[in-house]
Amino acid sequence: MEKSYHDYIFESKHKKQKKIFFYLYVIMITFRALEEFVKEKLPTFGNEKRDYILSVKLSRLQIIRREFV
Repeated sequence: MEKSYHDYIFESKHKKQKKIFFYLYVIMITFRALEEFVKEKLPTFGNEKRDYILSVKLSRLQIIRREFV
């Protein structure tokens, strides 16, 4: 049975979505690692500065999520 144009488009979108979710997953892991790094390696910063750094990282992650989803 031949694939219709609709089937081809659906498969193409599905592959793109899988790729996007994979990249989002990698980005989330990266930000979690950065969060742990900031908590462990930068104890000399006050809590306010550390929280500010983490909030900037998380806001960037949310912006990236909005662009992809």
